[in-house]
Amino acid sequence: MSSDLSCKLVDLSYKDLSFLPVSVSDNRHVIEHLILDGNNLTEAGLNLADLVKLQTLSLNRNQIKDVEGLLNWISLRCPNLKHLSLIGNPGWPHPVTANEPELYEKYRAYTAKMLPKLRFLDSTPLRRDDTVDQSNMQSTDLCSFLKIKYVYTGASSEGNRYIKDTHL
Repeated sequence: MSSDLSCKLVDLSYKDLSFLPVSVSDNRHVIEHLILDGNNLTEAGLNLADLVKLQTLSLNRNQIKDVEGLLNWISLRCPNLKHLSLIGNPGWPHPVTANEPELYEKYRAYTAKMLPKLRFLDSTPLRRDDTVDQSNMQSTDLCSFLKIKYVYTGASSEGNRYIKDTHL
């Protein structure tokens, strides 16, 4: 574990972690910056007591799929968070390579609503006008865009597999 002498900065990047080590829990009252990039963490692996002094949380390239659950956890457990980064997780659209830039903007808006003290998201400033327009969304639709969509990644089209070449 890389950390400064007072444990304000803890860097546990690329340690193949599925759960946070006990040392994080033991120092949760003093940790201000927690870097967990490149691990195998899921939402369940982050279940800790309050991190009240935490200002920076970097979770790039982990296995987080339930973004709504993660943001709920952060809003309750990390009330002073100012910097959050989630790039490279299965449940979070990539800000540069995403095919749907408007989907990424919806994620940003929802995150801004859930975490009112957040100032930076994925290394870019978070504007306070990045909010979800409540008049255009039903309460059940508010989080529906946070659900993972199936994306076909095969090499070719599957087409109709019941039609044989002889039927053409």
